[in-house]
Amino acid sequence: MIGFLVAGAMATSVIAAPAGPWTAQDSRLIGRSLARPPVACAVDGVTAAGGRVTGAKFYRQMIGFAQAAKTDGGLHRKLLVVSRADDTPGKGETGSLRWAVTQAAAAGGGWIAFAPGLRGATIRLRAPLRLASNITIDGGCVMPRLVGAGRGSILYVRGSHNIVVSRLQLEQAGGGGDGDCITVSHGADRIWLAYLRLRHCRDGLIDVTRDKVAGPMRVTISNNRFTDHDKAMLVVGSPLPPPCRTLQDPIRLTVARNIFYRTGQRHPRASGDALVHLQDNVIAFAPRKRADGQGGAYGTLAADGAHIKVERTLYIPPAGGRSYRLMADQAGPAGEADGPCRRGYIDRTGADPGSSRVMRDRFIRAIIRMTDPPVD
Repeated sequence: MIGFLVAGAMATSVIAAPAGPWTAQDSRLIGRSLARPPVACAVDGVTAAGGRVTGAKFYRQMIGFAQAAKTDGGLHRKLLVVSRADDTPGKGETGSLRWAVTQAAAAGGGWIAFAPGLRGATIRLRAPLRLASNITIDGGCVMPRLVGAGRGSILYVRGSHNIVVSRLQLEQAGGGGDGDCITVSHGADRIWLAYLRLRHCRDGLIDVTRDKVAGPMRVTISNNRFTDHDKAMLVVGSPLPPPCRTLQDPIRLTVARNIFYRTGQRHPRASGDALVHLQDNVIAFAPRKRADGQGGAYGTLAADGAHIKVERTLYIPPAGGRSYRLMADQAGPAGEADGPCRRGYIDRTGADPGSSRVMRDRFIRAIIRMTDPPVD
């Protein structure tokens, strides 16, 4: 059984997942824990004065590269409240989410919140939302469900900086076609994606790609639930020339305190000039039926010079007689940083959270609790 892989130029290096394959106990534990309703949310921990947000307690949970880059999104900027669940193309009707995103962009940033009356609401987006810089979209206690009903991704963060997206549910309607739940691209920097529920998007759940734009890209993806999808997370940096060392400004990505459940591949897949820190995650992957009829699965892949540090992350490969191996001794497909640096690097550190049944169960419960949105 394969927990994560290292792509090599001549041969595939394979590191086994010592926790072993799924058991019925794992399925029951994860399923019950994810189905458990969160603690009732009475206040969302956000304070405002003079029409601007002055503080947010959940920001204390920001870690990794986004925290080091002093990401604060729409803090101290205009508060915009979404009060209606309908969506129209263009600038949107007053009070809609599209209107709030448009207003925040025009004002140079803003904090987008949701009225209590939208608790449990579904917002069907007829076209993607494109986020400008210095914006926070926070679902708060409402935690609305955003469904992408148009072409493309639900949220695009293209070349923007200083963005926080938190406490939302995201999925796409219909199968096939293009688009992710969230696409972070073209040199976007200082990004925190947290306390999200992501499932059933057409291509990937989250993509982070360089797209030939120079400059820092510092991103943290933490405290999220990735479920019931094939491609979880793709990271594509610039192609690396020999000697295949990371350059001055690689993509720097922290992936921490997340659970991946019934996802097929890319936890993440990283290629090119990228530095990824995987810390305190549960990755319970399983084959997903694909358009070509295939149903393979794997854990984490580094290729084309990418570096991944894996720390205190529990891999639970699928049960059954099949051995989940991946031939990773080649560059990615066209468009995924093909070049002479075919080998990736994975450094595994820290104690194994699955070294015993008791430790494994405690770790799973702890990580799932960390994905519950803060209630104060």
